[in-house]
Amino acid sequence: MLKITKKAISSFIAFILLFSIAMFKADLVFASSVIELPFDTQVSGNITDSDDEQIYQVTLNQAGRITVNLESYIDDVYLDLYDANGEKVWYTEHIYTGSPSNPKKWSGWEDLEAGTYYIKISKYSGDTGKYNLKVSYTAANNNEVEPNDGTEEAQQLTLNNQTVNGFISWNDDSDFYKIVLPKAGRIAVNLESYIDDVYLDLYDANGEKVWYTEHIYTGSPSNPKRWSGWEDLEAGTYYIKISKYSGDTGKYNLKVSYTAANNNEKEPNNGTEEAQLLTLNNQTVNGFISWNDDSDFYKIVLPKAGRITINLDSYIDDVYLDLYDANGENVWYTEHIYTGSPSNPKKWSGWEDLEAGTYYIKISKYSGDTGKYNLKVSYTAANNNEKEPNNGIEEAQQLTLNNQTVNGFISWNDDSDFYKIVLPKAGRITINLDSYIDDVYLDLYDANGEKVWYTEHIYTGSPSNPKKWSRWGDLKAGIYYIKISKYSGDTGKYSLSVQCPSLLPAPPTVNEVSNKSTTVIGKTIAYGAVSVKINSKVYTGKSDSKGSFSIKIPTQKAGTKLYITVKDKYGYTSKERVVVVVDRIPPAAPIVNSVTSKSKVITGKAEANSTVIAYVGSKKIGSAKADKYGKYTIKITPKKAGTSIKVIAVDGSGNKSAGKVVKVKK
Repeated sequence: MLKITKKAISSFIAFILLFSIAMFKADLVFASSVIELPFDTQVSGNITDSDDEQIYQVTLNQAGRITVNLESYIDDVYLDLYDANGEKVWYTEHIYTGSPSNPKKWSGWEDLEAGTYYIKISKYSGDTGKYNLKVSYTAANNNEVEPNDGTEEAQQLTLNNQTVNGFISWNDDSDFYKIVLPKAGRIAVNLESYIDDVYLDLYDANGEKVWYTEHIYTGSPSNPKRWSGWEDLEAGTYYIKISKYSGDTGKYNLKVSYTAANNNEKEPNNGTEEAQLLTLNNQTVNGFISWNDDSDFYKIVLPKAGRITINLDSYIDDVYLDLYDANGENVWYTEHIYTGSPSNPKKWSGWEDLEAGTYYIKISKYSGDTGKYNLKVSYTAANNNEKEPNNGIEEAQQLTLNNQTVNGFISWNDDSDFYKIVLPKAGRITINLDSYIDDVYLDLYDANGEKVWYTEHIYTGSPSNPKKWSRWGDLKAGIYYIKISKYSGDTGKYSLSVQCPSLLPAPPTVNEVSNKSTTVIGKTIAYGAVSVKINSKVYTGKSDSKGSFSIKIPTQKAGTKLYITVKDKYGYTSKERVVVVVDRIPPAAPIVNSVTSKSKVITGKAEANSTVIAYVGSKKIGSAKADKYGKYTIKITPKKAGTSIKVIAVDGSGNKSAGKVVKVKK
């Protein structure tokens, strides 16, 4: 019953104190019984019926910890700690079970800011007696700059070089620190906490929490808790808040390190409208995904159809990559690229065959993962010469049989190509396909859309080793369509040609063409379009109703090749007839030096490389080949003076020069 009564009385007194607290400051300041108490000095006092309380004043020159030690010889006594405004630092301490023969030893501590405080020892019920009081003090030695109780008063930290020694106390329950990032980068917040429990928050300039509140506990004055956390952030101002958890107070050390991301992406690039344009093949962009920038967009423009290869080096644990077309349609399912780290980036590559146009790459945050990445896009043009659009029978590109090879391209956004062939008469066609695609379909349809063949599935092609496929069929005269189409998701290049030799006109027959000719004469099909190609020039004409043709040309050097073809009324061109210009111009008569009756040789000059022959009458007396300068020497037996010798030159085509006659001199 005694304890219940004491508690009831204690509650009543606490209630009374709520009403008297406004007057307490004046009582403390003006009471004649206030005793200034030096630290580490024990004083003794008495609670009596006539003197039921005693107030002691302690002054802290700087923030620190005080320890109040009471040795009470009183059965029950109250102890209160107030600040200078009369606000209770503690709930009233009820210290009991002391006696004259066995004093109650009680101790309590508190972390406080610099200032004046009051300790009040007062009577509980009717209990009186003696007590000893001693207050110890340890300075916190904090170097934080107060006040720093909010973002407006936040103390600015120097990144990397400054460690601040802070202090959370009964009357200073939170400290704010300001950090300014000149560029995007990673900060590391390091806290050494001597407090049992403390909160740490990180905010952006708008007051939005970057982290969920960090609850850092199990620190103590003898064994501080060491905690570290990092975050990737954009350039800007941020605030760190260290705040009290429950009633826990004490010292802490805070340091913030910073490493610039050194990203060269152009912000803002947070959507397709702001997407950064990438230069294909030559540009590597260094990007950065952070807490406050969770996606980056890049624009690529393909001038022609071709293959792009996207290479990503990701220093992020997990990140997403998307590829979109200009309409916002996903080219790929989202790529989830993971297991990257700052020390061991994930190297990822993916390719796609695409038509000419604009595309967008999106790098975006997965969960809360952030960090750096390097992005490069390579491009190789398909160099296809098909005529788009050719996506159906109505748009089918017409192929010229026998003479045309089309280079086509199946891509993500062009999954089929149609080609039209026209047979003016029945014949055998052969379709040849060189496929650089892993798997592709080929279909042949008639003019009514009926399949001529079952679908051909042509596979095992690759960019380095194309699949060579061929099939023939005997077809009636008419119109047909070839369809090349995508199998599954496979794309790439192909080459297509169609042969029908029976449709080709025979090569023209051509009369001899010499280095004296000014026309090419021959026979071919009636009303054919005849072409004569000489080096890079082409001379044309038409055959008459009987197939005869005559086409004017400039005279040509002997040995020149002429390529003659004919195209019929259906547009089919024959194979080439190759004609070599023959030499029909005789060499000039040789020059012959003087010959005497003692001469054993005949010398002179003739056409270079010609054969020079000497005659006496109809009898050949010797011959020799002129060198590249035209000089010759013919060995002979000496002839009588007055003998006539005729010398001629014969070129490589057998053309003979006029003779040169010389008489043998004495």
